Amino acid sequence: MPCVSGGTLLDRNQVVIVLNPNELINLALSKNKQTIAIHSDLKEKIEMPHILVVDDSITTRTLEKNILEARNYKVTITVNGKEAWELLQKQKFSLMITDIAYARLWMVLP
Repeated sequence: MPCVSGGTLLDRNQVVIVLNPNELINLALSKNKQTIAIHSDLKEKIEMPHILVVDDSITTRTLEKNILEARNYKVTITVNGKEAWELLQKQKFSLMITDIAYARLWMVLP
């Protein structure tokens, strides 16, 4: 399956799908018809997509930030939905990465 790396079983016998963040980003960008070509001999800097990472776990958000920045994405992190919502009112982001608890919140917001 596209964007799926595997799965795991939580302590309450809940199955959780493990997603591949690189494939998710590539899929999201291709859906927006945004393409970025990076050449080693390119002299001018290409502005990479700006990604918002929303997670209350410092470990998770730091790991996600490091993975994305290693691929030269511009990353902003927030620790909760309120901060993320305030940022979304002020800035544009190419993509937002969040856990399922926050994803439920975004579905009910106007």
